[in-house]
Amino acid sequence: RSPWDNSLAGTIPMADEDALESACRAAAAGIDETRRLSRQSRAAACRRVSELLTARAAEFTELIVRESGKPLQ
Repeated sequence: RSPWDNSLAGTIPMADEDALESACRAAAAGIDETRRLSRQSRAAACRRVSELLTARAAEFTELIVRESGKPLQ
C-alpha cells in the first residue's frame, strides 16, 4: 500500500511449497544450461533483458512512485 494515501500499489501472487520447489528446480536447471552457453550468447541474453526492462521503464517508475508515496519529479 502507498504510504501517501494507503491505496493499493499492486498485488503479488502467493506460491505454495510445491510451486517454490518447482521454481528452485527450474532455476538450478537454468544455471547448468547457462554455464554451457558461450560468453557471446550470455552477453546477448543480458542485452535482451536490458532492452526488455528499458521498454518497461515508465511502468516500473510508476510502480515505484506508488510504492514509495513520493511524487515523481
